[in-house]
Amino acid sequence: MTYANLMVNLELGADNHNLIHVAGQLAERFNANVIGIVGCSPMQMPYGDGYINGDLMKDELDRAQAEMLVLETEFRTSLQSIAGSLSWRSSAICPSIADYVVGEACIADLLIAKAADHVESESTRHMNNGDVLMQLGRPMMLVPASCRELHLQTMMIAWKDTMESRRAIYDALPMLKKATKVILMEIAALDEQDNIKLQHAVVIEWLARHQIKASSLTIVAADEEAEKLREVATEMNVDLLVAGAYGHSRIREWVAGGMTREILQSQTYCSMLSH
Repeated sequence: MTYANLMVNLELGADNHNLIHVAGQLAERFNANVIGIVGCSPMQMPYGDGYINGDLMKDELDRAQAEMLVLETEFRTSLQSIAGSLSWRSSAICPSIADYVVGEACIADLLIAKAADHVESESTRHMNNGDVLMQLGRPMMLVPASCRELHLQTMMIAWKDTMESRRAIYDALPMLKKATKVILMEIAALDEQDNIKLQHAVVIEWLARHQIKASSLTIVAADEEAEKLREVATEMNVDLLVAGAYGHSRIREWVAGGMTREILQSQTYCSMLSH
């Protein structure tokens, strides 16, 4: 199992340099192909006498397409000597960037995107990360905007014995094999600690069969589990947090729990999520 095809979601009007660089580092580590993708939704145009202003719409479309050409050039120039092969996907007229990316991601093993400080909004040039994650059927790696060098030394698995966590840890196996330190971490009530340690032993044995050495860490639940997760990840200098994504969808809206929201928005560490 490996990541042979990486897809990196880029944004118009944003600095994508660091994200492209991280995608290149992953491509080198996994000898992978890289697919660049960018989407843009049409602006809501004013109406005059019951008709859409066609000139304004054409100007906006032309501007978006011109920016996409510049971004494609940056993508190809940066990665042409690194990735196995490069390909490009773009659309300036997708009603929803999230739906567009999900539709194209069927050919990707891993989607890489920039972590956002907001989760549930989608603008004409920024996709809703949570909405993508709910529909993706692939693991998604979120990279803080300031991250340029991808260190995969210490990885933490935010574990609960649920379908989402089982999916996430399986999807992350190729990444976990690159780590020098793997921590299976769980936050739970005090009276659950002993039982959880026994459960962890089973998971750690399973990881060992995949040539991954891991240790167990159990933490007594606090009122703010999301805050506790942030503290632990910071104290242990976590490079990558692996977790299952918990939440549910409403009509065009992603509703996340506090822990999932913390991970989606983190600007401290990279995260890898599966749903």
